[in-house]
Amino acid sequence: NPLAVNKSCEPWTNMFDSSGSRLAADWKRIVVRHPERFVLGFDNVWAEHWSDFYLGQIAIWREALRELPEGVAHAVAHRNAERLWRLPPLQEKK
Repeated sequence: NPLAVNKSCEPWTNMFDSSGSRLAADWKRIVVRHPERFVLGFDNVWAEHWSDFYLGQIAIWREALRELPEGVAHAVAHRNAERLWRLPPLQEKK
């Protein structure tokens, strides 16, 4: 996401368009075509990555996930991680 890319000297790949608020069209197309290949994660190792920086990244990704079909968003947000690490499925609140 643009927050992580702009605040780091690491060679991250920014998956967002120039506005910084929407997934780039090519990335969106790839994620929708291959949802089983993506897992949402954050590399928030140091204290400066927590708090507002982390919350900002969460806000960006929540909006990005809303752009995707529901099944794709669930796969990227948690279902793929559950599958890969054999975690119990998320129990959705009713």
